[in-house]
Amino acid sequence: MNRKLIAVFIASALMAPSVNAIELYDDGTNNVTIGGFIDTRVIHTQGQTEIVNGASRISFDFSRKLKNQWTALALLEWGVNPVGSSDIIYNNRFESI
Repeated sequence: MNRKLIAVFIASALMAPSVNAIELYDDGTNNVTIGGFIDTRVIHTQGQTEIVNGASRISFDFSRKLKNQWTALALLEWGVNPVGSSDIIYNNRFESI
């Protein structure tokens, strides 16, 4: 029993959420970044172990410097499932100036 719990704990630690972002474009005024978050979890119940999706997502971040030290921002984000179906789970959007 303890060995199974230790194995599940180690597997969960190895699959800890990972956040990454890559700058695609930056000319000093405009900036485009693609990022994401992978979140998988190992669940062991009633003698069965499975890997499930947490809250994995991919995002696109846009920004533009305006006059008087203002910045316009836009963020597009979609949920993805790296361990199951390829259906979009949810979407978010954020705009601000």
